[in-house]
Amino acid sequence: MTREERRALGAIVVTGLVCWLAPVLGVAPWWPSAATASALLLLHRGRRPSVRVPWRIAAQLAGLVVVFQAFAPRIPELSGRGLTALLLTAVAVGGAAAVANNLPVSVAAQAFVGVGPAAYAVMIGLAVGALAAPQGSVATLIARDLAGPDAPRLPVRRFAPLAGIAVVLATVVLWTTL
Repeated sequence: MTREERRALGAIVVTGLVCWLAPVLGVAPWWPSAATASALLLLHRGRRPSVRVPWRIAAQLAGLVVVFQAFAPRIPELSGRGLTALLLTAVAVGGAAAVANNLPVSVAAQAFVGVGPAAYAVMIGLAVGALAAPQGSVATLIARDLAGPDAPRLPVRRFAPLAGIAVVLATVVLWTTL
C-alpha cells in the first residue's frame, strides 16, 4: 500500500472506532464521520479527484427505482416479532436485493415497513442479500464497470449460499435481542 492508502485506511479505522464509541460517550455517531470527512477535505484541498460516472448503471437503477416504486403499494405492510416473520422478511428482501439491486429494493421497502423489528429485518436483507450477486450492490456494479474487462468474475454460486447463511444468522441474532 502507498503512504496515502495507509493514511486513508487509518482514517477509516479510527473513524469506525470513534463512531462505534460515540453513543457510549453521548455523541451522535454522524459527528465523528462528519469531522473526519471535513478534516480530509481540508488536508486534500487543491487536489481535484477524478470521478467517472457510469451513466449506464445510473439509468438502469433509475428504471428499477420507478418499477419498484410502482409495485410497492401492492405489498402488505410487514410487522411481527416472531422468528418466522422476521426470517421471511429478511430472506424476501435479501433475495429481491440480490436479483434486482439493493437501491431500488430499499425504495420499495420503505413503503411497506414501519418501525420495529421488521425494519431491522429489512435492513439485514438489504445489506447482506445485496452481496449474494454482483448486480445486488450499486458499489459492486460501479467497481466492476470501472475495472473494465479485466475485472475478476464474481460467481453467484459461491456468494449466494454465504449471503443466505449470513441473512439467517443475522436475523436469528436480531430475534434473540428482542
